[in-house]
Amino acid sequence: MFYLTEHLKMSTAEATSLYGTYTGLVYLAPLLGGLFADRLLGHRRAVLAGAFLMGLGYLTLAIDQRLAMYAAMGLIVLGNGLFKPNISAMVGGLYPAGDPRRDSAFGIFYLGVNIGALFAPLAAGYMRSNYGWSYAFATAGVGMFIGMIIFAIAGRHLGARPVLVSAAAAQPE
Repeated sequence: MFYLTEHLKMSTAEATSLYGTYTGLVYLAPLLGGLFADRLLGHRRAVLAGAFLMGLGYLTLAIDQRLAMYAAMGLIVLGNGLFKPNISAMVGGLYPAGDPRRDSAFGIFYLGVNIGALFAPLAAGYMRSNYGWSYAFATAGVGMFIGMIIFAIAGRHLGARPVLVSAAAAQPE
């Protein structure tokens, strides 16, 4: 909201409407992203595609123009839709239901999410305060690409392919 009203000089009503629409789409997109991954891409490719789209979206926000902002928001919504449900599905698929290691895997996953949630605003805030909005958004994009590269390399290097247990496979015949 601060970026929209102070930097882009939108009215509070226009900024609130845009932010509400964007937030709603961010919450709805994972419904389609999960379905898309289940039917076409697979979880790993959906996570990589989602991370790429979000990174590209944040880098597009670094272009200081309104049209670029709308395109960036669309890329972030699409990326989030692919990323969020599928990264959680991958963590959930590491161990079968009932395995005590599954809870630990989610604990470690959410610990990483919360560490990112702690440091990302500090890094972006520092960049915005000292260099401007474009550098703050570019920092977020670079961070997303670094995370994507780590995910891609670690998964390939460690041979990490989750053992996904479908509901149908878990049912007795």
